[in-house]
Amino acid sequence: MKTEVLSYHIQKQKTDFETIKDIISFFSFENVWLIIKGITKEEVEEFNVNMIFSYKNNFYIKLNEKNINDIIKKALSFNCNFSFLSLKKNYKEVNKEMVKDNDIWYSINFIFSEEIVNISFDSERYNIETVKNKLNKQKLLASIRKEQNIKNGMIFLFILTILSFIFAENIISIISINTEYLWTMWLWLPIPILSIILGIKYKKRGIKCKKNIIAGFIIAFLLLVFGAYTFIFPNENYEDIFKLEDIINLSLPSEGIYSITEWNNRTDHEVYFSEYKTLEDNLETSNTWITKKDISSNLEIFISPFMICQNEETCYYSVYITELEEYNTLPQENGTYHIYSMVYNKERHSLLIEEYDYNFKK
Repeated sequence: MKTEVLSYHIQKQKTDFETIKDIISFFSFENVWLIIKGITKEEVEEFNVNMIFSYKNNFYIKLNEKNINDIIKKALSFNCNFSFLSLKKNYKEVNKEMVKDNDIWYSINFIFSEEIVNISFDSERYNIETVKNKLNKQKLLASIRKEQNIKNGMIFLFILTILSFIFAENIISIISINTEYLWTMWLWLPIPILSIILGIKYKKRGIKCKKNIIAGFIIAFLLLVFGAYTFIFPNENYEDIFKLEDIINLSLPSEGIYSITEWNNRTDHEVYFSEYKTLEDNLETSNTWITKKDISSNLEIFISPFMICQNEETCYYSVYITELEEYNTLPQENGTYHIYSMVYNKERHSLLIEEYDYNFKK
């Protein structure tokens, strides 16, 4: 046997299952044994295979294509040196003959203490130049594949981070329009936090994932702020909504959830009704509530774009101007007017009122 030896420098923290498997798979899985030392008999039993032998303080495990993946992963977990031998003969158990050089097709020794891999092989069976080129390519591909998998994973995490706020917001809008359940947005915080942690980790390794860190901080901040609305803007006493019943110009149900939010010189009144049939029947016959198609283009200046429903047939609008004591009518003179812009959503059985002062000019 003419033996050739190749050595590769390795970094233990970057040596993984895929890299080792790429090197081994280039040769053959035929009559392959794992040799491992520096572990106890009890630890060897964790490999959970039938053919385990000991010889000169080393443990030998017979491998096949079905168990080799699990064996490699387990060997890596023990933090010790190990080798693979491919033999010319099919030995059923370990003996001193099987470890002689002239009985070995190839051996692959992972010496983590010295951070090298020594590969010895029969050059009559394996051409040395082919082996060099192939192994260099295999190692390069393994490294590229691993980095690309990380990049793809971080891109997916970036998208998921952005979507986490959208999902959280949409789920809240389905549950309720008020602040009672906004705290559930905090349940989505692990996603942007993970994006921040992994972004910092892989950025140190030279992988471009700055966007994960930025998006993680922004989305985490938004989730924290909106989630805190449950405690900053708690639900009001439902009975207080009856103060606006004359302006709403509908007979309101006796029960519901009511909340108020004040921002930028505006007051938002949000109401969710649990009993709504009578209210909605009256809504359809009311002369002060109209659908989107009946709103004049001039009147739309009083209705915020955020109040427009996607389904025009299930939403009704009403605009009340205090100084005029009229509905859905534009002022005839310039001036500042107190506006109640209202929308009722029949799909959500909810009422939203924006109360504000408006400086009207013809």
